Amino acid sequence: MSRPRIVVLGSLVVDLVVRLPHLPRRHETLIALDVARHLGGKGFNQAVAAARCGASTSMIACAGDDDGWGSFRALLEAEGVDHRHVRLVAGAATGMALPMVLPDGDNSIVLLPGANAALDEGDAERAADLVAASDALLLQQEVSPTASLRAVAIARERGVPVFLNPAPARPEAAELAEDCDWLLPNEVEAAAMVGRPVRDTTDALEAAEELLQRGPRAGVVITLGARGCVGMTHEEHAAVPALKVAAVDPTGAGDAFCGAFAVARCEGMALRDALRFAAAAGAHAVTRVGAEPGLARRAVIEALLASGGA
Repeated sequence: MSRPRIVVLGSLVVDLVVRLPHLPRRHETLIALDVARHLGGKGFNQAVAAARCGASTSMIACAGDDDGWGSFRALLEAEGVDHRHVRLVAGAATGMALPMVLPDGDNSIVLLPGANAALDEGDAERAADLVAASDALLLQQEVSPTASLRAVAIARERGVPVFLNPAPARPEAAELAEDCDWLLPNEVEAAAMVGRPVRDTTDALEAAEELLQRGPRAGVVITLGARGCVGMTHEEHAAVPALKVAAVDPTGAGDAFCGAFAVARCEGMALRDALRFAAAAGAHAVTRVGAEPGLARRAVIEALLASGGA
């Protein structure tokens, strides 16, 4: 089987991961338990996740002309990710985020877009031939919706499947969802789109059915963290439990899941098998601090599936 070709349009963000005993209260000066610097951004994470799962991966993105881009370039090259369509923005800072991680593994994130805000429809247009030659386009919502909408239009014109992870939740998700093939929200994003809580598998299946009627051509997948995930197409549905692992940091789990799921579907895996493969990638991600260190290679995912968790 040839390697699937996946194009990721998305963000590059330097993560400064701070481990805290609790979230700061108003006016509180809180002493951190630990701090670590990692490369991240949903676009970067999903591109690396897909590459480590076996895809031939390319990125469309913007970076600042600062030290941050040098670190990203080195890692993208090490992972074999094509970065010819990463545009450097003069005078801009590469994006930055402050994930705040609590002892139980829960987290909150503050994001500074930086150069990511400069990504526009021109960047998508310049990469039109790259998109047209791919097996899938993978999107998130940490960049300008104009860039994403143009990329989706190009993919639709060329018959390329579109995978949309509507994270973080933004109003533009509804318009993008109408033209995507796969919609991949977590429970928070799904709840924002349907206007009611998504607390368990039953809620998730009901939300997936409603979202499927709004336009995704192939299906809807909703991740539920430690409660697993559900998937629904026009022909079938499936619920897959999460593997039991020792959670340390959930920062990149959703991105690991999305990258792995896109690869699995491009390879022709059945819905349930693709969900299990992606869930294992997500499970491994929470066992490491920082997003990129937790993005598993395919052999690790397959070993985790074989063992049933750790």
